[in-house]
Amino acid sequence: MDEVTEIEESLREVLRHVPAPEGFAERVMTRVAVEGTPSAQAPAVRRGAGTLLQMRPTTAWWTAVAAALLLAVGGGDAVHLLRQHEREREQAAQEKVDLAMQLTNHALNEVEVNLGRSHAGKFTNLWNESLQ
Repeated sequence: MDEVTEIEESLREVLRHVPAPEGFAERVMTRVAVEGTPSAQAPAVRRGAGTLLQMRPTTAWWTAVAAALLLAVGGGDAVHLLRQHEREREQAAQEKVDLAMQLTNHALNEVEVNLGRSHAGKFTNLWNESLQ
């Protein structure tokens, strides 16, 4: 298994769905009924005040940070591999063009030699010499 696949598997394991414990919804609804609506008791949040550093370091927070770091590292590797693949394709295309040019040159040389040997070629050479 390559490194990217291992990273993907570890992310899937860490981010897998975990069902809520039995009775969780009922406990939350009871707490909301007793304490009132959460938005009424929540402190006012200033715009831009919720920065990453002000968040409590929960498991979800650390998971998000780890995922961001893995994506940054893995994304860089993916871009590198993509560029390398592009260079290889460009090189293969250039080699094909070079081969086509060599074949064309060879064919033109053959045509030139054969034309020089023909009657039309001899006539053309005489004509060109008389013009000079």
